[in-house]
Amino acid sequence: MKKKLLSLLLASFPTLMFSQLMLKENGRFGLGTNEPRFAIDVVTSGAYSDSIMFGKQSVGDRLLIRLQPSLKENGVDYSGVAISPLCYPYSSFLGTSDKRWGDLYLMQNPNVLSDSRFLMNVTGMSSGIADRFLRVRPVFANMKDTMMGYSLRGESREQREPMPVFVAQDLQLEFPDLVVNENGIYGIRYASMIPYLVQAIREQQEKITKLNAEVELLKKKSSALEKDPTVSVVRVTASYQDVRLDQNVPNPFTSQTEVDMYIPKTVTKALLCVYDLNGTQLKSYRINEKEDTFVSINKSDFRAGIYIYALICDEELVDSKEMIIID
Repeated sequence: MKKKLLSLLLASFPTLMFSQLMLKENGRFGLGTNEPRFAIDVVTSGAYSDSIMFGKQSVGDRLLIRLQPSLKENGVDYSGVAISPLCYPYSSFLGTSDKRWGDLYLMQNPNVLSDSRFLMNVTGMSSGIADRFLRVRPVFANMKDTMMGYSLRGESREQREPMPVFVAQDLQLEFPDLVVNENGIYGIRYASMIPYLVQAIREQQEKITKLNAEVELLKKKSSALEKDPTVSVVRVTASYQDVRLDQNVPNPFTSQTEVDMYIPKTVTKALLCVYDLNGTQLKSYRINEKEDTFVSINKSDFRAGIYIYALICDEELVDSKEMIIID
C-alpha cells in the first residue's frame, strides 16, 4: 500500500510543484516553467524573460547552451549568450551585442572556413580600395566603464590604456559590409578587413611600380638628350613657346604612325629625333615644312619596343614624348 501511494505521489510530482519544477512526459525538464522548450529549461524571472536552456537546436543535432537574459535600454531589446550547433554555422555565435567576451587566449590562430569547395560567386575586388581606406580615420579610444550595469573593461593596465580602433559608424560609410549592427549596437568584422587591406597594398604597390617606371623613363630621356651631339642646350626657352609637338597617332602602332607638330616660320632648323631607352639616337628626321606639319614614322626602321622622340629647333630641345611599337 505504501509503495502504491509513493508511486502516485511521484507521478503527480510535476503538477504538485506548480511550475517550480516540471518533468514532462517527453523527457524535458523545466525549472520555473511548466512548458520547458529544451531538454533542460531554467527560467528565473517571469515567462521566459531570464532563462538558461540546454538541449538540441531545431536544426542539427549538437548541444545548445543558451543564456537568454531579457534586457532593454533606450527601447532596444538584447539577446543573450549562445553556443549553438557547429553543424549550422549561420546560427552559431558566441556572445551578442551586449554580452561580449573580453580577452580570448588562444594557443593557435583561429581557423575560418574558406575552402574553395564551400565558396560560391567568387569575384575579384574592384579597384579604389586603397583610396577608400584613406578616407577612414584610425583612432585611439577607451571603452566606457559600464553599459547596462555590466563592466566593459577591467582594472589591468592593458585594459585601461587607449586601444587603436576604427569607429564603426565611420567605417560603415566606406565599407558597410565590415560593420555589424545588432540591436542598434555596432561592431566591426576585423578579420574580414584583411582581404581589403591586401587589395589596398596591391593597389599601392602598382602605383609605386608605375611611378618608378616613369622615373626611370625620365632618367633615360634625359640621358638620351644629353648624348645627342646636335643638342647644345637642353632647355625650353621663351622663343619657342609657340612650337607644338603632339603625341603620335596611333600609339602603340604596328606599321606606321604620324606625329603632328607646329613649327613657326622663325625656326631655321627643325629635327625630330628618335632615341631608344639607352639614350642612343636611332634616327633623325629633318623637318622642312613650317607651321602645321607632320612626320611619318615606319615600323620598318625600328624593332618592337618603347622609344622617345624629341623635337629640336635650332639646337634647342623643345619637347619630347614616348611612342610604342608592337609586333
